[in-house]
Amino acid sequence: MRIGRSIPPAAAPISLVDILNGIRGLFNGQREIERFRDELKQYFGVKHCFLVSSGKAALTVILQALKELSPGREEVVIPAYTCYSVPAAVIRAGLKIRLCDMDSRTLGFDRKMLSSLLKGEGRILCVIPTHLFGIPCEIGRIRQMAEAGTILVEDAAQAMGGEYGGQKLGCLGDVGFFSLGRGKALSTVEGGIIVTNRDDIAKHLQTRLQMLPHCTFIENLVLVIQGLILWLFMRPSLFWLPKSIPFLGLGKTLYPSTFTLKYMSSFQAGLARRWLGKINEFKRARKEIVMCWQDFAGKTRAGRIFHNPGNVPDLIRFPIGIADSRLRTEILDDAERSGLGIMPGYPGPVNHIEQTRKLFLNQEYPVAEKMARELITFPVHPLVTVKDVRRVTKFLKKW
Repeated sequence: MRIGRSIPPAAAPISLVDILNGIRGLFNGQREIERFRDELKQYFGVKHCFLVSSGKAALTVILQALKELSPGREEVVIPAYTCYSVPAAVIRAGLKIRLCDMDSRTLGFDRKMLSSLLKGEGRILCVIPTHLFGIPCEIGRIRQMAEAGTILVEDAAQAMGGEYGGQKLGCLGDVGFFSLGRGKALSTVEGGIIVTNRDDIAKHLQTRLQMLPHCTFIENLVLVIQGLILWLFMRPSLFWLPKSIPFLGLGKTLYPSTFTLKYMSSFQAGLARRWLGKINEFKRARKEIVMCWQDFAGKTRAGRIFHNPGNVPDLIRFPIGIADSRLRTEILDDAERSGLGIMPGYPGPVNHIEQTRKLFLNQEYPVAEKMARELITFPVHPLVTVKDVRRVTKFLKKW
């Protein structure tokens, strides 16, 4: 067990001022939620915005609404390598998963396979392109492939504040969502945002949202305590402590078999009172660190990057592929002992998840499996200092 400075693999810092704003938000009630919603609508330039308890709740509610909007369509195309909350949300919504393999250069969809899947003879309800780690995927190309009636649900859970072609990510599809979890671009402990310009989708979303419960006093109290814990222990000087407690499962990717669907609480909306300044500040800090890792990766043959080196995307982690399995294991093990925040990606593709494996018998997605074997991610969040970058760079030079 390491005792000492340990860098979180991803973080969107919460300050004591944020927590005080969150407590004020509790007293403001619905007015605080409406303030946050209206600010988001203006920022994203959308007609409709809805706030819920988490990113996976946001996706689940979207899928439930689309199921009502397009009865008879029940298949959802998702990446074979993605956050485990995505297949969990599809199953929670009572829909069927269709997996699409990856493009090994961009971490987006394999175009040929996606084109084939989208010719679903009216069975495909929607496709969920994902901006994995914040790397923009090609929404325009996917829209061209999709048949009439197929809806684009943009998974911008890891990309709030990011842009592509001068447009904000999350607003390029028919409906998009963001996550406000602790390791995302912005955190309200947990939380989810849904945005759309389509009135028909918004109408069904509103119907679903009216069925959701609000947070109880105890649930709000738990959120306050979690916020205080994140404020205190997310800082690298103390992160080693919660990381050393096994049952917290920090750094592990778990399949969420159960999760609640609720409205966002006024405490969470209050936590986000300074959200716009934080989004811009965090983005600037992350891009500086991304440039450091990009420069270093360009000088070594050990790994490869998955975006255009001429572009500096707004990432929440910097992914690198390490083909040499022994080297990858040694780097991860040594980085763990040194508290450097270098972590693997998701441990396996969706067809290898224990809870979903039976749905994909005899199906193989070789690139997704390759990504699970090879990916490692570097921290890029605002808590990473120049000294940390030098420490990680020095560590990696020995490889």
